[in-house]
Amino acid sequence: MRENVQSSRRDGLLPLEQRFTYRFALVASRMGTALAPSHERYGLSVGTWRVLAVIARYEPLSAKELAQRTSTDPFRVTRALTTLAEKGFVSRQADPQDRRRVSLRLTRAGRGVHDEIAATLSEMERSVLVALSAREQAVLHRLLDKLDARIAACLQGQSWSVQGPRA
Repeated sequence: MRENVQSSRRDGLLPLEQRFTYRFALVASRMGTALAPSHERYGLSVGTWRVLAVIARYEPLSAKELAQRTSTDPFRVTRALTTLAEKGFVSRQADPQDRRRVSLRLTRAGRGVHDEIAATLSEMERSVLVALSAREQAVLHRLLDKLDARIAACLQGQSWSVQGPRA
């Protein structure tokens, strides 16, 4: 095992356990597993719950805006919206300013489901974040913002160099 870690370092590759993407995925997966009973009770997957949560936060919005805010491909967003509409949690209405655009909103039932799951998630997150001081929590959020901005810049410039994104 040690040989693999040393070999990876010699090759310039980060060992798996030092990759932030791996660590973030583990944390997100574990939180998702803990939250699963809350959204599965309503027949929602993690992805469908995420779509519901984003609509709740940013409504009204279009499917395109929803896909951008969830970093999800349009096909998965459409599938999630179909599920949510069939359950009566989301309404789709033509935008009065642009009839080609569909405006997404939560229904009363959707708002109730969202609020219940969000309360559970908030409590879970608070119980995890007590491991960090208030200052550490603020630093964590600032670091996440910086990483997200860097990734967005790299995606926009299509450059993943160490020097930074191309202009």
